[in-house]
Amino acid sequence: MFRYLIFLLLTMHLSPVEFVYEDPVNCGTITGNVGVDQDGDNLIDIDLEGVIIRLYLDSNQNGFLDGTEGDQIVNIDSDLDGNFDELGEVMTDVNGFYELIGVQPDYYIIVEEQPDEYMNQVEYDGGDDGDQTDNDIFNQIPSIVTVGEIDSGNDFVERRPLIELIIYSVPGTLNDQYSLTVSGSSSGPLVFPVNPILSGQPTGQDSAFVSETIDVQLTNADNNATLMNYAILFEVKGTFGNVISTGSTADGTIMLINNSKDAVFSFDMPLEDATIKVILVKQARLIFMKETVPANQVDDFTFNKLIGGGGIPTNFTLDGESIDGIDADTYVNQEEFQISGGDQGIYTIQEVVSDGWMINSISCFTIAGTLDEVIDLSTSSITIDVQNNDKCVCTFTNIQMGAVSGTVTDEGLGLPNVLLSIQDTSGAIINSVYSSDGTTDMDNDGLLDNVGYYYFGNLIPGNYNIIESQPAGFDDIMEKDGGDDLDKVDNNIINNIPAMVEPGEVDTGNDFEEASQALPVKISYFKVEERDCNRHIIWKLEESINLAETIIEYSFSGKRWNMLHNVLSQKNNERVNQFNSDQNSSVIYFRLKFVDFDGSINYSKIVKSVSKCYSNGIKIFPNPVQNTVNLIYSKTYEGVPSTIKIYDTTGKLVLQESNNSNAIEENRILDVSSLQPGVYNLIVNQGKESIHKSKIIKK
Repeated sequence: MFRYLIFLLLTMHLSPVEFVYEDPVNCGTITGNVGVDQDGDNLIDIDLEGVIIRLYLDSNQNGFLDGTEGDQIVNIDSDLDGNFDELGEVMTDVNGFYELIGVQPDYYIIVEEQPDEYMNQVEYDGGDDGDQTDNDIFNQIPSIVTVGEIDSGNDFVERRPLIELIIYSVPGTLNDQYSLTVSGSSSGPLVFPVNPILSGQPTGQDSAFVSETIDVQLTNADNNATLMNYAILFEVKGTFGNVISTGSTADGTIMLINNSKDAVFSFDMPLEDATIKVILVKQARLIFMKETVPANQVDDFTFNKLIGGGGIPTNFTLDGESIDGIDADTYVNQEEFQISGGDQGIYTIQEVVSDGWMINSISCFTIAGTLDEVIDLSTSSITIDVQNNDKCVCTFTNIQMGAVSGTVTDEGLGLPNVLLSIQDTSGAIINSVYSSDGTTDMDNDGLLDNVGYYYFGNLIPGNYNIIESQPAGFDDIMEKDGGDDLDKVDNNIINNIPAMVEPGEVDTGNDFEEASQALPVKISYFKVEERDCNRHIIWKLEESINLAETIIEYSFSGKRWNMLHNVLSQKNNERVNQFNSDQNSSVIYFRLKFVDFDGSINYSKIVKSVSKCYSNGIKIFPNPVQNTVNLIYSKTYEGVPSTIKIYDTTGKLVLQESNNSNAIEENRILDVSSLQPGVYNLIVNQGKESIHKSKIIKK
């Protein structure tokens, strides 16, 4: 019987079991860390445990989640059993470390669930497989997993929002000793580098947790004094001057305790950096104050009285000089007015907003009575009705506008006349410029811009996209995002750089890098030489297969091109070609347009020719100069007188001379004997147009 059973087992036909799985050796692993930066160096100082990390497929391989890519978390083989049946979702351990094991080779996006109580600081993309450094999207890191790769170093760095203190007194002669203590419900006591005793200056910063309750206590250090005779105001503002919380002793949000020796108030910490401003007011009537973002800028604010009696002058200025602390007679950024008797009534006060600034807010804290204030930000004005015992403090807050700059280059050399635009978050184009050809001064520093440089000024603080129009004959290589304000290295979008402009910031280094395209013809050389004030265009081709004709094009601006001459294809295209141009202009751009028999078109590089004879119809000599320089005009500028300005290398205007004549071939002699030896920029303007810019050397 036993032998029979053995026989049956040996002869029984069993259907084979088929296992289908990806070899674990061919899968990859993604690792990284999540932590907190405490000292502002963008590196992890404290590990964060329990942060959720999820993995998504980047199906269109563009480096960030879009469309429906975020709807489905990827399945992985974390237990390496050959089955991809585990969800690609993990949690950081006690050391802030996370690991996604058994990831099939492909393109992915690693997504962090933002940890509570923290702000995003920066993301670092690891691996050595051509991953992008960053995609400029918070909480996302692109990853390319290759066979057997351990893609490490995909780190998420967080930070706590920062708090800064400022305390003022009104009037500024108050010399009582005050101090502020601040603590958070989770953080505990906060420590600031500078004691804010009535200095009017920022204290420096400490950090807090998002959403925790911040308690502030103002204490009078004089044992014999109280705060009963003061009106106390506070205002908490965010990064861009936005009001987060506000209150006063008048409305009950600030409470007096400990026999009125201490004043306390609280607010919830926002998801952004914040500044706490505290104002102590004693025996005040009507006070106007200025406030700037960034804080304590030295620009003057000018105000006009549009309506009202003699209690307020027709105009007054809130100075921008440094605040001098408790020894100052009055703080120079405030004015106090005592309005009584027949001067009481309605007043309208308007700020004349300075160039480079924008009005952000106008606010009034009522200490006593009521002003029935009407605020009109569109006209930067406030209307108040001052009667009887009315007392208040009105603050005009101005934000300094920012700027964005960068370059367009080809292998390190500036590319002129490339169109660039800047868009706001709605996609609307705010402004457009062309990269400099070396004759512009876009940033108004009195110096000529480098070739390829661009600049967008007077930008409202916020987020923008800089858009480059791809120049013909070039391939996009890279976009580099500048700035030091949480901007990222790249957003992985061709011809697009994101920029976050903070108040008063010039966000530099937003660079577009291009590379010349390979042409169907090989050029030995292409140059423009000047002989006897005539330009000679010279080129030679090495190869010219299928070339039908070569067209010489010129442009005075580098933007609009015109045909100068065409050369039909010949049997010996590889000969030296030459054509003379007698156009009289200081700067002319030339390029060669190659047309194949199939109609396809390619271009050579652009050659800029600067005439040594005339510059925009103006001849300058001698150069270097000893005592006088001659300017000969060969071009008529009708109806508008010309002005010659000379700047030193720091941008300072050192010499200016105007003239009302517009005659052809006018010879002007300019005395420069008073200038010190050195290099200077000479600029000739007619009206608002700069018709000539050049450097001169003073012996």
